[in-house]
Amino acid sequence: EAVTLFDSIYLIKLTGPIITDPHLKTELVYKGLDRPVSMAFLGPNDMLVLENHKGTVQRIVNGIKLPGPLLDVNVAVHDGLLGIAVAKNVTLNGSHARTYVFLYFTEARNEDHEDDNHTIGNRLYRYELAENGSKLVNPKLLLDLPSGATHNGGPVTIGPDNNVYIAVGELAYADRQPPHKNKAINYNEGLDPDGASGILRVTMDGHPVGAILGNTYPLNLYYGYGIR
Repeated sequence: EAVTLFDSIYLIKLTGPIITDPHLKTELVYKGLDRPVSMAFLGPNDMLVLENHKGTVQRIVNGIKLPGPLLDVNVAVHDGLLGIAVAKNVTLNGSHARTYVFLYFTEARNEDHEDDNHTIGNRLYRYELAENGSKLVNPKLLLDLPSGATHNGGPVTIGPDNNVYIAVGELAYADRQPPHKNKAINYNEGLDPDGASGILRVTMDGHPVGAILGNTYPLNLYYGYGIR
């Protein structure tokens, strides 16, 4: 890390996170992942980790990574895999209890790609954890949203109401007129809200839950708005 003080530059070598709270400590769990950006836990020492640009979901149990990824999706590598949430022991539509994994990512058409022309959009998918725990299967597309060159958002969580919440940015530098300006971030003359610039809420089947901006799609997705 380089620190500049007036006309001098000092290089500081950091050996790990700096912790000021004596009640906390850090411990290296696993080393060797490629741009890990988010994780969710299946158990106390059992985690799913997203490798952003590779579009892979890795499982690490007691500090050991499974031999292969649970999932490898085609991503636009300027953003890639962004968010993950896990819901365990869920019964939907009369089925037996399953573990569902929700993934939010910028999807590419055929393979991991840097070219925006290969980008489909931002997608929220629901997967099932296979019974042997080694794969994510049965993808279900819950949300098909526009994407931008940056500020695509990413955080995903399961709320206390058992609905899925995702945060989406304003999609800066997207192909928009005017660029990335819409009414959801209070540009009164901007484009109508299209799923950007908000916290969106859907059921685990992808259905809108309630409306604060309107009763039609995509207004009925918004739980909050004004998100950069």
